[in-house]
Amino acid sequence: MDDVLFGKMEKVHLRFEIYDREHNIIFTNHLAIHVLQLKKVKKDVILKTDKDRWLYLFKYGGNLDLDCLPKSLDTHIFKKVVNTMRTFTYEEQERDLYERRQLAEGEYRGLRNLLQEERKQRQLERQQRQWERQQRLTAQKAFQLKQKQLHSALEVAQQQHLAANSAFEQERQERLALEALLRKAGINPDHV
Repeated sequence: MDDVLFGKMEKVHLRFEIYDREHNIIFTNHLAIHVLQLKKVKKDVILKTDKDRWLYLFKYGGNLDLDCLPKSLDTHIFKKVVNTMRTFTYEEQERDLYERRQLAEGEYRGLRNLLQEERKQRQLERQQRQWERQQRLTAQKAFQLKQKQLHSALEVAQQQHLAANSAFEQERQERLALEALLRKAGINPDHV
């Protein structure tokens, strides 16, 4: 364990068993939890017992050089264990590197896809704006054409109105002139 659970205790190795306090009995001798507080293992410790050697190996085995093992670990079994630990460590590092590479490639593909989608979205937005601009221009041209048509129709209507007023005025002038002639002739135009 990389942390110290029981800081007040000097021991590195603690053994916990299933125990009934009321009846003062252990459930079984074949079941126990061993806690190894590896932070308490010092690099310069004198390795007297096999337990000391194993604790040291658990703590520092991944960094040991097979050609420069401490004298108490320079045995066939410990060399084999250190070699196996190195293999696992190497394979773990390779696996970690492979997984990181896979993750990076996945992230790259995801980012590339996101970028492509963003580009497509921007292109669609640009096309939408162009379409809207074209629609506005078309609407403006249609409005301007309609204004010209209305202006022309208004001019025609004004000309027709002026012509009608002129014709009405001419007819009125003719009627007044005729009435004046009739009166001069002694004829009452209201009775005609």
